[in-house]
Amino acid sequence: MASIKNIDIRKGMVITGEDGQLYECLERDLNTPGNWRAILNLKVRNLRTGSITENRVRPDDKVDLAYIEMKDFA
Repeated sequence: MASIKNIDIRKGMVITGEDGQLYECLERDLNTPGNWRAILNLKVRNLRTGSITENRVRPDDKVDLAYIEMKDFA
């Protein structure tokens, strides 16, 4: 797995969360208010349970990028 900064996460990417679960990024919103630090809001879906959560993270923190291979079982 490759380690990337949170600011490089794009819609559709699959990342590994702090709990070891796989999450797909549904939405991202970068907020940079004036002289304050930037805040990145991510809406992610847990691939195992299907639950959707919103996370507020710092853009400079790192996260592991997961590579997933889709297969047809037909």
